[in-house]
Amino acid sequence: MPELPEAATKETKEGLRAFADYWLSLMNYGFITGDYGPVNKLTVPGCKTCKNVQEGIPETYKKNGWFVGGELKIEKYSDKFQADINGTYSPLMTVSQGAMREYDSTGKQVSQNEGHAAGDDVFVMYSRFKNGSWIVADFGVPSGS
Repeated sequence: MPELPEAATKETKEGLRAFADYWLSLMNYGFITGDYGPVNKLTVPGCKTCKNVQEGIPETYKKNGWFVGGELKIEKYSDKFQADINGTYSPLMTVSQGAMREYDSTGKQVSQNEGHAAGDDVFVMYSRFKNGSWIVADFGVPSGS
């Protein structure tokens, strides 16, 4: 289980970056354990991208299967550290994902995802600092007019 870095407990530019790394490490923890409880405690329930990433993984573990790989990693990160009128910060990042293999309870490989390099896809992590900790309001591709 990843440990929350001290820097990630501060409402600072460095704190938000440390939190972003920590939050993705909790997503990675979910890949290797099927337990998304820790990351979901730091994420509002309406995060659709979060749910899409987690889809199907806990069920594999419930059937005594498992996953190997799939690590998410921030490759580029940019943040002006300016909150909007609602107190939401919006750091931009490119994220890579390593190859991931799924195994059933017998040890047979049943699927493989080759992963992807960070490429040109930019993600935004809408985040708020409230009551002494960061929370992710949403994570995904930015939208706008």
